[in-house]
Amino acid sequence: MKLAKPICLLVLCLVIFGGGGYLAYRNLIQPAQPSAVEREAAKTAAVPTPPPDPAAPELAKVAALRKDKKNAEARELLEAIVANYPGSPRIDEARTALGEMNADLVLSTNPSADKVEYVIKAGDSLDKIAHQFKTSAELIMRSNNLVNTIIQPGQRLSIFQPDLAVEIHLGEKRVVLLQHGKFFKQYAIVSASLPGSLKPAETKTKILEKAAFRDGKRVTFGTKEYAGSARWIILAQPGYTIFAESPAGTPGAAAKPPTGLGLSESDMAELHTLVGNGLPVTIFP
Repeated sequence: MKLAKPICLLVLCLVIFGGGGYLAYRNLIQPAQPSAVEREAAKTAAVPTPPPDPAAPELAKVAALRKDKKNAEARELLEAIVANYPGSPRIDEARTALGEMNADLVLSTNPSADKVEYVIKAGDSLDKIAHQFKTSAELIMRSNNLVNTIIQPGQRLSIFQPDLAVEIHLGEKRVVLLQHGKFFKQYAIVSASLPGSLKPAETKTKILEKAAFRDGKRVTFGTKEYAGSARWIILAQPGYTIFAESPAGTPGAAAKPPTGLGLSESDMAELHTLVGNGLPVTIFP
């Protein structure tokens, strides 16, 4: 009995001081646990706000200019956006718009700084004129809306003077056309089957030959079979041929080269018209 009383007092002290110590730890030492709302707010705050896109206001100006039919000013502003804001999240939008405007300008009779007007003389032919201006008869025809190769003395032609080069960006899956070293237009690579692996460094080559095929046979520009033919651009780099990729299930689809890069049929027809043999090509991994 004499021991029971001190033991009870000891237990009571432990309970009192232990409880007090636990409460002090909870309130003063242990950090407060955030609520579910606080945790969600912390997650949101942890995600950094992306910086404003510097190209956004410029693209808004482009849209306004195009709406007002001020295409020359819109094109000039797009050139500045593409050159100055390559890291913009909307850079592909700007490149696509600029490419469309550039191609529309070249493939028409509209004047530009890269065009000259030529008056046909007796004895001229499209091939002769094309050779003189280092372009192609096909591009002259398409730019002037000619239905055939027949031309007459005194007839006026709008001649585009190309200073073109090609870049192939394998990682970005795009073929880029440059004019005077500046972006002109890009084309999406829709399929790729290439020989081996490319060296880490870029590869420089050139366009070796342009070709066209119809019903399994090779055809040439100026023949009736050329219309609707499948176009190929064969590079000097072995195994690298740019070709028209026919949609799956297309009747009479053209045979593909063993290896190469496929573009859509419309993109390939346009690129094939614009470029010529010997153009420099740079391939990037």
